[in-house]
Amino acid sequence: MVQCGFLLYQKDNDSLHKILGVEKGLKRVRALDFLDKEYNNKLNPYLVEAYSTSNPNQFQKEFKEVDTKMHLFGARPFGEYVAHFSH
Repeated sequence: MVQCGFLLYQKDNDSLHKILGVEKGLKRVRALDFLDKEYNNKLNPYLVEAYSTSNPNQFQKEFKEVDTKMHLFGARPFGEYVAHFSH
């Protein structure tokens, strides 16, 4: 049995729900919902744009926030999460 963690994110972000292909209004999604069939991050095109601007709009700020949560979530099993906050 494969277990998958859940991430909390902006439940009111309809664009994010649509990109991830999940039901609108969900407060939590599986980490696997962020990946396409080839295991690429579905948000990559949007993140490239969000991180390339010095003045992100609200949509881009929310995507960057979700990206940060995804990285922290992925780092936890390797102990990097604790190391990050212990400095």
